[in-house]
Amino acid sequence: MRRQGRWSGSRGGGGIGVGRGEEVVGKGLDHVAPAQVVAMEAARLGEAALEHVLERHRPLGALFGRWSVGWRSRMGAWPDVAFVQGAARSLLRWWGWIEPLRVATTEEALLIAVLMDADRVPAACRIWAGVAGRRLDELVPCGDAPSWTARTAGFKRLAGRSDALADPWRLFPAVYRSMAMVPPGEGTLKERQVEAISWLQKPAPVWVRVEHESGWERVRAEGWKPWIHRRLKRTGRIERGVPAEALGGLASEGVVEIQDLGSQLVGYVGQPQRGQRWWVPVAERGVEAIHLAALMEGKGVVVASAGSESGVRGLLRKARVSPHRNLTARVWDGRHVVGKAGRYDGVVVTPASTAIGAWRRMPEGRWLVPGDGGIGLAERQQAALRAAAAGVKPGGVLVYAVPTLTVAETRGVIQRFLEDHPEFTLEPFCEPLEGAETDGTWTLWPMAADSDGWFYARMRRAGG
Repeated sequence: MRRQGRWSGSRGGGGIGVGRGEEVVGKGLDHVAPAQVVAMEAARLGEAALEHVLERHRPLGALFGRWSVGWRSRMGAWPDVAFVQGAARSLLRWWGWIEPLRVATTEEALLIAVLMDADRVPAACRIWAGVAGRRLDELVPCGDAPSWTARTAGFKRLAGRSDALADPWRLFPAVYRSMAMVPPGEGTLKERQVEAISWLQKPAPVWVRVEHESGWERVRAEGWKPWIHRRLKRTGRIERGVPAEALGGLASEGVVEIQDLGSQLVGYVGQPQRGQRWWVPVAERGVEAIHLAALMEGKGVVVASAGSESGVRGLLRKARVSPHRNLTARVWDGRHVVGKAGRYDGVVVTPASTAIGAWRRMPEGRWLVPGDGGIGLAERQQAALRAAAAGVKPGGVLVYAVPTLTVAETRGVIQRFLEDHPEFTLEPFCEPLEGAETDGTWTLWPMAADSDGWFYARMRRAGG
């Protein structure tokens, strides 16, 4: 596949163009810069994303970071940043179906991918349609299709082939089928699997957390309409179509913390109390540690660790935005407890994983899964859990949480850990969303709350 704009000098469809402001800018699907410019930029980034992920086997974060710096210096509008990056994510989300089509250009591949996720036709799609020689009346968005069957039919229309392959399992690496947990539900196994796949194919919404319920007034004042969780009053989902980039100003002021619901629930499973001492040994992202500090209302200490000095500096930068000053950061070597062993009231372990539960927001993750299906990762998770457990005081709490849905990385890790560490036992808790009691473990599936998928385990150390 080649990108038309690079190889033929095409300017995107012979006169099909939408100028600056021709469509109303909003909800991250329209453009501030001329649609012609946005369409060509998206094609460049889309082609680079395919190479970065499929050939170099790297996640999109660094690529997006480099690109956005250059784009902001030239254009700078968040709707365009969100659209171009979103288009690259859509391309990787639907690549398992698009690749067999052998389309000639990146523009045509993007046209299909973006319309599979969109609920209307962005102006850039009209540019790509011109490049691909498609009629505009053929552009039918499928993002709001009422069912998976309808979405599949929409893909075949966009592909222009009734025999186009639309096997749901082709959207993921072959190893996924054997390593994934069995989804819950009352239908047949196949029906439950298809439902889980359909949810993993939906772009993720933006979940946020406010420090005080009054923060929602600021969010509304900026023009956003939050849906506030009925039980977790400081947790909300922003209206569909609004990208995280749109909330950058509120986040930099500390009004909101952009954090998926599943990630927020780590803190609620831990249930830290004011005045306690907690440790988060694998805290490169920092959000779970910052939330623990907030739940403790600034009283006590949360020690967040990263594997390097640069990681610690990143944690401290994030902590400065928080109004709470009970968070500190230290380097962790992965083997020894930070500080004295057995001194923490609680330890939260969130190690690296296959992150299947986060494939909605990071669709490239599916193409980066190790060939062993996460078995090697499970070994490293086990090692991190063992090392971190030494920090828990007698009577203290140990929480293990991963945004993934494989057997090996979830119940497999916990079962082996408990067999080797009889001083720890699972502690039943009421899951935070509905209040149902658990056996000490809980799996949050994306379809349960329109969030990432996570696995949680809460354990108690004997004594105390």
